[in-house]
Amino acid sequence: MPKINNDLYRTLVLTLLAGLAVLVMAVANRNVYSKEVVDVKFNRVETQVESVKEKVDHVEEDVRWIVRHMGGTPSAETEEGDHSP
Repeated sequence: MPKINNDLYRTLVLTLLAGLAVLVMAVANRNVYSKEVVDVKFNRVETQVESVKEKVDHVEEDVRWIVRHMGGTPSAETEEGDHSP
């Protein structure tokens, strides 16, 4: 008879531990985004980065045009800390 009680006790404890593990995982994963949501957010950020790059390119071209228009020659590369075109 003690063998049956011991097995029953072990089964009950393991079942409670498994239920507790499932509950902990459910609470831990409640703020996790799905793959689709992450992909949409990632694509939005990529689009914003491309937009900023395009704007920077336009500003660089405008600065070069202004420098040429004022009779200068725009430099090809700027040095670290150099704020002139």
